[in-house]
Amino acid sequence: MINKTTEELVLALMEARKIGSQQLINLWSYELATRLFVPNNQYTFEETLEGFGYRKIEKVDPNQITIEEYMRGRKKDD
Repeated sequence: MINKTTEELVLALMEARKIGSQQLINLWSYELATRLFVPNNQYTFEETLEGFGYRKIEKVDPNQITIEEYMRGRKKDD
């Protein structure tokens, strides 16, 4: 659990949105949702997370190249 008040979390989430950092948005959204979510029949915990801006970040393999990079490399081989 992060040692911030709920108000500080909301402000941190707003700042993360402003700078466009999805990692920070996810961090603050998750922390906020765990504090505020109450199980109910109208919406799920995941829907609450998404409402706060949480998005799954696809992990990219640093060794993966695009097709364009591959084709440029092929032209050099010819």
